[in-house]
Amino acid sequence: MLKKYHRIGWDFDGTLVGHQKSFDIWNFIDENPYGQEHFIITHRSHGLEKRMFDQLVEEGSMLTPGHFTQIFNVTDTMHAEFERNKPNKLFIMPEDLSNDPYVQWKGLICHQNNIQVMIDDDPDIVIHGCLKYDIDFINVDKLCL
Repeated sequence: MLKKYHRIGWDFDGTLVGHQKSFDIWNFIDENPYGQEHFIITHRSHGLEKRMFDQLVEEGSMLTPGHFTQIFNVTDTMHAEFERNKPNKLFIMPEDLSNDPYVQWKGLICHQNNIQVMIDDDPDIVIHGCLKYDIDFINVDKLCL
């Protein structure tokens, strides 16, 4: 499923950690059977992004920053703006969020860095940016390694 991609974007929460496939994903990235480049693209902010590798260790992962070409996290400002407006967005359908910069951010990061696919557990917050920038999206629930 991932063999055709040279550059892969991975979500952190709910994908690299906190998912039933996380262990298999760690092994795939560690073994890197196809010589691919791996990127973390996360909505973590406000210092939580600095705890990612501590959390991976706590969960039993062998992954280190050296396994990843680059790590991207959303800015504190963008995250705060999305959270501030979230109460107003609770009753909005996901497609109505399609133009929100926060929702498009992961797709934009992939586009700017020639990352061909984004793997994430939250399509409502990621798919619109991937569609806009012609990035393949794989829901981690459907990922076959």
